[in-house]
Amino acid sequence: MPSLQSLRRKIGAIKNTQKITKAMKMVAAAKLRRAQQRILAYRPYGVRMRGVIADLSARVNRDAHPLLQKRPVRTIQVTVVTSDRGLCGAFNANIFRKAVQVIRDCEARGAKVIVGVVGKKGGEWFRRRHWPIRDPFINVFDRLTFEHAIEIGLSGTEAFRNQVFDELYVIYNEFKSAVQQQVVVEKLLPIESLEDDGDASHGGGYLYEPDEEELLAALLPKHAQAQVFRILLESSAAEQGARMAAMESATKVSEPQSGAVNGAPVQVIKAPASGDVYRKFEAFILQTFVETMLPKESEEVFGKGTAGGVWKSMLAEQLGAQLAKGKGIGIAKQLAAAQPAGPGVTEKTGS
Repeated sequence: MPSLQSLRRKIGAIKNTQKITKAMKMVAAAKLRRAQQRILAYRPYGVRMRGVIADLSARVNRDAHPLLQKRPVRTIQVTVVTSDRGLCGAFNANIFRKAVQVIRDCEARGAKVIVGVVGKKGGEWFRRRHWPIRDPFINVFDRLTFEHAIEIGLSGTEAFRNQVFDELYVIYNEFKSAVQQQVVVEKLLPIESLEDDGDASHGGGYLYEPDEEELLAALLPKHAQAQVFRILLESSAAEQGARMAAMESATKVSEPQSGAVNGAPVQVIKAPASGDVYRKFEAFILQTFVETMLPKESEEVFGKGTAGGVWKSMLAEQLGAQLAKGKGIGIAKQLAAAQPAGPGVTEKTGS
């Protein structure tokens, strides 16, 4: 059994971790405020522009511009938008799960699939899979600007013009609120019309000045870049919301442990008949034991540095709690048998 000194040292480490997660939550909250303002300001423009272009593409000759042309589908690109950093809960895992589902559906259609990646975590994940990666973009969310959207948009539109792929789907987290994100699959190329969406309620045609081809050549590439920028803003805000929620959860999880043994006087008013105190103590002992059993060289699993240590400690805590909820290893039972406490017992420990 660990000594009291080692337990106090462990509690000190947990408190330090708690300070880190609180600080990371505050940083994420500040970034979320700015990202939320940007997407709420830009989203109406992006959504309205998408509606206008969809209405326009239903009235023009689709052969008038390459981005409108529909070809036999032989190759499909699935672009996933992930974060550059971890510690954001299930933000990336939800994207990967949906991406695999979409890729398998595309392969079931008989199409070859290539993967586009925006975000470092997506590149690391797909690098270990068998799907080819085309033109990854990383480290775009630290200082996200419209220039990033221009670069990503040009890469996609030029590849579509050159028939590198015949359809382009983008998978990203749409920002709903600080605690809610929704995974969205959006078809970006070829540009969809209202008829493709099942809405054929548009009226007559348009008079174009300048002519139709010149107008489409100027408008459609900018439309693609505008939609890419909207998607990046959605993902950026959703990421900060997910990270803030994850850090808040990590802080709450560590609170009961930080108060288990702290060297200060602890007053016990009543010993619970259910033995919860002993089970919690056993869970803490098991956590320490499990954490010493986990491999030290495990950066690929838990991450590097302090962040990796946080997730490793949280995993050990959950395993210890689950073991203690079952039969455990008998520590709680032995303590309950050796030190039965009556319902009115009051005692103090510590100095």
